Amino acid sequence: MASWYSRLRYGVDLMQASPIDVLRRSQTPVLLIHGTADVNIPPQESRELHAANPQSTVLWEVDGATHVGAEAADPQEYRRRVLNWFATH
Repeated sequence: MASWYSRLRYGVDLMQASPIDVLRRSQTPVLLIHGTADVNIPPQESRELHAANPQSTVLWEVDGATHVGAEAADPQEYRRRVLNWFATH
């Protein structure tokens, strides 16, 4: 449904989108947060994104965190890192 909507509304084909290709050319700072226990998206995918442009990315792998579970796994460190990221960028 999202793919259909984005194509109709914005003329963007989400099935052709390549985050790694865009990130390779990007100069925009990106904070990648990935749980080591994520079963939806393997942590290796964030490692590959970071490796594609280590100058513009920071990867924080959260030990034991599931998909989008970084804050629940380590709330204090999550807040510290995210707030620091925005303060410095």
